Amino acid sequence: MSVNDFNAIMLIDDVISVRKQGKHSIKSKEIRMTDSNVMNLVTSVRELVDSVVLSKGSWKASNNSHLMSLIQEGMRFVKSYKHLTIDDKKRLLLLLIDKVVQQEIENSTMDEEIKNKLLLGIDEVVEPSIELAIRALKGELKVDETCIMHSLKLVVRMIFICTAKPQNQ
Repeated sequence: MSVNDFNAIMLIDDVISVRKQGKHSIKSKEIRMTDSNVMNLVTSVRELVDSVVLSKGSWKASNNSHLMSLIQEGMRFVKSYKHLTIDDKKRLLLLLIDKVVQQEIENSTMDEEIKNKLLLGIDEVVEPSIELAIRALKGELKVDETCIMHSLKLVVRMIFICTAKPQNQ
């Protein structure tokens, strides 16, 4: 990318603006949570949040298929943003996910402890999974789609094993 090119991803209220400076113009696209191409991703985030809340904040006890669904929908969504870097794609997805999670938290009566575990899980489970999937999508990891899903499942299991509280003996 030359010095004159730039990408900007900004969240303003409920609209995410993605801008790119080309050779002769600035291209801009606005993404709303209600857009048809975002709805599957929003639904996946809400299902994941519901699963974590039902498991009382335990990411280990929640249904991991919701996490896999979220990652899959996220990859479908960012695939169309070919001009964005890996970090920008990750940032775009995390902005959308964080916005939906914040809306779910505001509209719920969940305990503070569950909220904290939910937000911690977004940082420790969802973010690394997204980065791994985006890197595979961009061709940095030479694997097929089935292998990606199996790898993500292994990463999730390893994260849960590493973050599990040791039992008192």
